[in-house]
Amino acid sequence: MIVKKGFIAEGTKSQLDENTIKSLVMNIKGTKKCQFDWNTEIGYVTFDDSKTNLDKILDKIEQNKLDPDLFFK
Repeated sequence: MIVKKGFIAEGTKSQLDENTIKSLVMNIKGTKKCQFDWNTEIGYVTFDDSKTNLDKILDKIEQNKLDPDLFFK
């Protein structure tokens, strides 16, 4: 099933951070779309929950020293 979830990645300081998050997330199998705005630190990810889940996506962001928090399920 395709789902859309939101997250906050605190500590983003530039367009480079935004591009990094988008690139990391889009390289995860099952991810369909990623939107992120470094100014607001808010992002949305659309993914196939039979192939990945939000925890895996947030872990990938966290591995790169960014601090994601789920703000809705």
